[in-house]
Amino acid sequence: MQTTGGRVEREMEQERADALVSAAIASICYIAPTAQHRVLFRQGRKETLVRRSNLYGILGALALAVSMTTATMLVIDYLFGPALAWVTAGVIAALALWTWFAQAALNRSDDQPSSGGSAVPSPSSGGAAAPSSRDD
Repeated sequence: MQTTGGRVEREMEQERADALVSAAIASICYIAPTAQHRVLFRQGRKETLVRRSNLYGILGALALAVSMTTATMLVIDYLFGPALAWVTAGVIAALALWTWFAQAALNRSDDQPSSGGSAVPSPSSGGAAAPSSRDD
């Protein structure tokens, strides 16, 4: 896999670094809400915690998708070559983006309530279950 000037090795080193750094970022994003909850919960900062947790969850999922895609691409490239590595990475990235984000975005933009929605307690109903328009 050596080419002139070690280009392939440098590319593989970059892939390793990308996979490692994105995994670290994903871990930080997924752990942050728990750590902040321990510090802020008793101070009545629930709305702040919920908003931050949502943001960190999205960022963590993106970083995890990058890490999984890059790590898989690195291994497939080493075992089978770059053509299959790029195809596999594309499929994994597309699957992660579709299942983690695109489906949710489509449901979020859907104005019609779902037929099989779950009951979620409504704050205005004193805790009684109200029909939900979201899919879980």
